[in-house]
Amino acid sequence: MGVYQRDYMRERKFGGQPFGVVRGRVPPATKLILIAIGVGFVLQLAMEAANARRFEALFGLSPVGLRHGMVWQLVTYAFLHSTGSVLHLLLNAYVIYMFGRSVEQQIGRQAFLLLFLGSVVTGGLLWALMNWNEMSTVIGASAGAYGLLIAFATLDPNRMLFLFFPPMVVPAKWLAVGIVVFEVLFGWQRMLVAWEAHLGGALAGYLFIRHGVAATVGPGRRMGQSWGRRSGQRTGPELTDLLGRVVSRLPRRSRPSWHRTSQAEAPIDAEVLPDDYMAREIDPILDKISAGGFQSLTREERRKLEDYHRRL
Repeated sequence: MGVYQRDYMRERKFGGQPFGVVRGRVPPATKLILIAIGVGFVLQLAMEAANARRFEALFGLSPVGLRHGMVWQLVTYAFLHSTGSVLHLLLNAYVIYMFGRSVEQQIGRQAFLLLFLGSVVTGGLLWALMNWNEMSTVIGASAGAYGLLIAFATLDPNRMLFLFFPPMVVPAKWLAVGIVVFEVLFGWQRMLVAWEAHLGGALAGYLFIRHGVAATVGPGRRMGQSWGRRSGQRTGPELTDLLGRVVSRLPRRSRPSWHRTSQAEAPIDAEVLPDDYMAREIDPILDKISAGGFQSLTREERRKLEDYHRRL
């Protein structure tokens, strides 16, 4: 695959997508979660038609179920939704689709699945603990969706997002803060449904990215920390900018149609960078980024990518 066909090298215009997130194909883990949610909803409808009333009692999350050892409910509840209104399903799927793609591309498939499931379990545990004496059941992927949204804002806090309602443009970090404050203020007054699960998922999403909770991706490497990273550590968005600068230095005939040149750009020295250097040295690194995210790169691969930019 050439550099210009990769999703992270495509032009991203401000406001070009709802929420201004990413274009391109849906990564495999995000697609898997969306399919699982859809399958769960179809199963619910089929069980209701068959009058199998114990389906949600078995797979929805409830304190009673946990007291009886049904620990699988901490995961399965996320793949069930209210059959009385398809809006519940669509809203969660939309958030997962919009933010999950960007998060998975930056941290990789394995870490993405751990992030989503960790948010689901953390949200479910917090809800169950705060409703331990209640005879209620919670279903829905909201905890996982909140985890992905907060993870997105932690990885790329200054990304400007366009909201439909209210119609406004806001940095991702302030959207995340606003959502958490809203949940706290109105949740305590019992004006929101399962707000504890929402907050638990949001907390898990933040901790997973900010402190590398639950796993490192690769041998001992922490994931990107955009809100307060260590000095000298590069994040996915910064490496994307680096790749963009690399493209700006390529010969004009080799650039994609969307990339406009300026008169100040310096030409490539053919003796320093032979024609096959990109294919031999840089393309494998870009393939690895595409498969496992920016955090899958070794220190040597990052050094090589930065050295390539300096040599240009």
